[in-house]
Amino acid sequence: MSDTDYRVIDDLGEPSLYPRSYFLEDRLEPPLEWITKNFDEGEYWAIPNELSARRLFEDFFDGNKESIATIKAFAERAARQSDGQ
Repeated sequence: MSDTDYRVIDDLGEPSLYPRSYFLEDRLEPPLEWITKNFDEGEYWAIPNELSARRLFEDFFDGNKESIATIKAFAERAARQSDGQ
């Protein structure tokens, strides 16, 4: 999540960037346990700790099995939590 884009993990488990303007909520507040960084002029960046490894998303799209497993495991946990399990 940043001041211009949200990274959304889709139904296939792939992380994709979408402009904030695609969402009804102008600015979503990240959960307190996320790593956040605020910059000048309202810019910000936020990410769950388990997805904060350097190059994680680049490695995912390069086919790195460890990165793929990390992101898919996060997506599965998030889906279970949203279903109330």
